[in-house]
Amino acid sequence: MNKTKAPGEDGITSDILYRAFSKIPESTTAMYNGCLKTACFPRRWKPAIIIPIIKPGKETSDDISKYRPVSLINKAAKVLEKVLINRLMHFMHSHNL
Repeated sequence: MNKTKAPGEDGITSDILYRAFSKIPESTTAMYNGCLKTACFPRRWKPAIIIPIIKPGKETSDDISKYRPVSLINKAAKVLEKVLINRLMHFMHSHNL
């Protein structure tokens, strides 16, 4: 994960997650595998910070549609998303889908 990206609501950075995984890889892996096995996305990972970003070329507009919402989710949630995407992609490629 990009270490320069902003953390989510919990303030945990990708560097913190990386260090946690390097210290306790079995526990971290078990946590994510448990989420996948039980089809659980922890509630604590769901809140996001929404930041409105002005679309290029719309800076002088008074229209509310000039903003594009960007959500900053927790890094732990991003890891779970990436694990799930990687597993889905592997399944699809291995079954020629």
